Amino acid sequence: MKAERKNLFEFQWAVDQDGYEIEKVPPGSGSTLVYSYPGYRQIRRRGGPWKHYRPVEEDPGIARRFACLPETPDAVLQFVNRYGLPGTSALGTSAPDPWSEFEPLEDLYRGIRNLRFLFDLIDADKRQQVLELFNQHLKPRMTIRIGGGGTKKPHLEVAPLSLNSFMALQLAEEITRKNVRYVLCENCPSWFLHRRHKRFCSNTCRVAAHRKKGLENKQ
Repeated sequence: MKAERKNLFEFQWAVDQDGYEIEKVPPGSGSTLVYSYPGYRQIRRRGGPWKHYRPVEEDPGIARRFACLPETPDAVLQFVNRYGLPGTSALGTSAPDPWSEFEPLEDLYRGIRNLRFLFDLIDADKRQQVLELFNQHLKPRMTIRIGGGGTKKPHLEVAPLSLNSFMALQLAEEITRKNVRYVLCENCPSWFLHRRHKRFCSNTCRVAAHRKKGLENKQ
């Protein structure tokens, strides 16, 4: 069965409008005396109202943006404040839903490293190696539904269940479709689907870059 690209990305996520913060979790013990865990840092939502959005519309190359993040608390917090908690544990077993209250900072760092490594392999044209690693280690959570009905022909729709699964789906698309490639905007940190002669993610960035170049030429 073949699902159209637009249906693969029918996906909404949520971000806390009051933002997120980093907190320290002190060392503690588990349910048994033989289990204990060290202290760690996590990102927690502040508890404001939810804002829902479509990642493919907000930032078409969000997976590439995430993979390029510096592994610093400030960089990760800035990303989460804009896009919400991604559920990076989807790279291993399961992922929290968009209404999760917190996520360990180290899980986010691990997710960044994993995606960055795999995208580097794609850029080095080592697709077979990426394919094998994807199938062995990534377990994105998806749901399947039947669209259409009425006068429309029924069709398969596949949608991720977490932001991290959405980013894994973007990675899979770059692995399987050589004509799908994301490039970095020349004016901002956004990535966009490559089109011939296109250098900027939006008209806003194109105009801003031209204005900046004009000012530099006057100096």
